[in-house]
Amino acid sequence: MSLVIISIILIFIFVAAIIIVRHRKRYRRKIAMLESENMTLSRNYARFCPISKNKRAYLLNDTRRETNHCGCELVNRNIEICLEKNGIDVSFSDSTNPNCDITDKNAFVSILSHMDILILNGEGTLHDDAGTRLLEKCLLAKELGIPCVLINSVWQNNRINKKYLHIFDIIAVRESLSLQELPPEYRHKALCVPDLTMLSNPDLKYSHAEKPCTVLTDSVIRKVSKKLEKYAKRHKYKFWTMNPRNGNIFVTEEKIASLARDSMVITGRFHVATLCIKYGIPFLAIESNTHKISGLLKDSNLDFCLINSVDEIDNAIARFDKDKFHKNASIYTNAANSKIDSLFSGIRRLIAKGVN
Repeated sequence: MSLVIISIILIFIFVAAIIIVRHRKRYRRKIAMLESENMTLSRNYARFCPISKNKRAYLLNDTRRETNHCGCELVNRNIEICLEKNGIDVSFSDSTNPNCDITDKNAFVSILSHMDILILNGEGTLHDDAGTRLLEKCLLAKELGIPCVLINSVWQNNRINKKYLHIFDIIAVRESLSLQELPPEYRHKALCVPDLTMLSNPDLKYSHAEKPCTVLTDSVIRKVSKKLEKYAKRHKYKFWTMNPRNGNIFVTEEKIASLARDSMVITGRFHVATLCIKYGIPFLAIESNTHKISGLLKDSNLDFCLINSVDEIDNAIARFDKDKFHKNASIYTNAANSKIDSLFSGIRRLIAKGVN
């Protein structure tokens, strides 16, 4: 009996030894991987922080890292353009190294210590208490004495995350419905600045198509996308998408800009709506997953472009006032450029004077 017990104990020790050895190997591999990532991080930092007399900005939530979404591409490109115009370089962003999201606190602080400002690109992220991890990074920057600004953002239903608003020296939301959702103590000093896709693009050469056409696009809401695509197929209209799927044609700024001014776009995408306003292309829009589209249309006096469902498309097209659309779209677009310029001038002044 004693031999059996001894045998069991020896087997147990042997198995335990194997497990310990394996865990040690995994641990060593993990350490090696982390060291490799830190080296990669250092190389990327050197590559994206050239010697420059300009101030340095960390761009947080650079959404180009996720998709080929033309709205995200335009927004972040225009952020870089506006900052450079004001003597500020985007020296690092979450798209700098797609494989290293700077989740390690020490690595993030190390990069941040070389920056003059942290800029959080809110876009469509900050609703229903999403984006907490981004806001916690902003809090780290604030604790280091680095100015923080929130720009180009939606703001909706943030019961918990509103506690982070004190971090920001500048708060700029994209439409007035987000402005109204801010707590009163921040609302009066926050800015309402149109989405950065509205910035003029002098490099874009386009000519409007000779024949008007009807184009439908997808929505961030899958159920709405399916209905829009079905409607397009039934009427033999073009269907464009923001996401690569089933070989559909991608939405681009160039495609929107080249449409005839008497064409009609029906969309569930916020950035398709902003580009249609910018280039004077009549459109109808179904609300997205936040109030961003309805807020945009309210501010541009284009409420009549908003529909509740695909079932309303035919009637909405029949009563669409194109003259009113072109007039109000032009007014909103012209005002957008000056508001965007003013925002980035304010960011330049903030860096110059430091944190209050």
